[in-house]
Amino acid sequence: MIHKTIGVYLSGEYKVNGVKSENIESHINYNKTTRFSRALLVDGKVVYRGSYQESDIPLLEEKFKDIKVEEDTTPYH
Repeated sequence: MIHKTIGVYLSGEYKVNGVKSENIESHINYNKTTRFSRALLVDGKVVYRGSYQESDIPLLEEKFKDIKVEEDTTPYH
């Protein structure tokens, strides 16, 4: 399975990746430790809010819900 991940910076810039199931846990951990200020959405749900407020989560999930990813995008960014 390919998971859609979106890393969202406070500036509004974002990066989209397609991540294989076997890589998703390490991808999430990498983002939490290396890209700790950006929010990370996986398959449309915020799994890490970074520097965003809790109240921002529904807005982020709504804003990025229609982005489609169907293939692995290794190397991830």
